Amino acid sequence: MVTTDLDTFFGDSRPRILAPSILAGDHADLAGSLAEIEHDGRRWVHLDVMDGHFVPNVTFGPQTVADLRRRTEIFLDVHLMMECPHQFLDAFAEAGADLISIHIEPDYDHAKALSRIRAL
Repeated sequence: MVTTDLDTFFGDSRPRILAPSILAGDHADLAGSLAEIEHDGRRWVHLDVMDGHFVPNVTFGPQTVADLRRRTEIFLDVHLMMECPHQFLDAFAEAGADLISIHIEPDYDHAKALSRIRAL
């Protein structure tokens, strides 16, 4: 049985964050998609960054994050679905990511990557 009651599912009534994924938006008009998200009252947006290696799709790079950052103050939740995310941490942080998450599956120095994320 699947519950839709979040308080029951999580065991408490903590506030929840809904971060719509801009990946579902119009890639020819990401600024417009972002405006819709803001208009709906959302305070976070999720960006799935895919490199074509870790997963077969290719999506956004640091420039896209920088372009979106210039247009909004909304919280940018950047999810690096990449084979070598540690090579791009600084670039996405400098581009304006508020949160960066990575996968542990790829073969790289996870501890070093996490230390770098904490230092940003």
